[in-house]
Amino acid sequence: MDLIGKSEELSPKQTLADKLGEIIFLKRIEIGITQEGLAKKANVKPSVVHRIEGGSDISINEFEKVAHSLDITQSDILWAISTLS
Repeated sequence: MDLIGKSEELSPKQTLADKLGEIIFLKRIEIGITQEGLAKKANVKPSVVHRIEGGSDISINEFEKVAHSLDITQSDILWAISTLS
């Protein structure tokens, strides 16, 4: 999935947490896994995945576990940061 190509779907008024959550959501949907399935794969509680996708504040460690389990790249994360207004 080309997450950078999805930029037109992301609102420029979102916070970094919102954008990172949307990246996780889009990737999770693309691979067809539930929040519970992702939580198990990332070794976190399902509530962590829910909070990330909802744009809530989370720890770097929690985000890293979830992003790594989905093969989210650093360029995807840097792109999200660069598009903040």
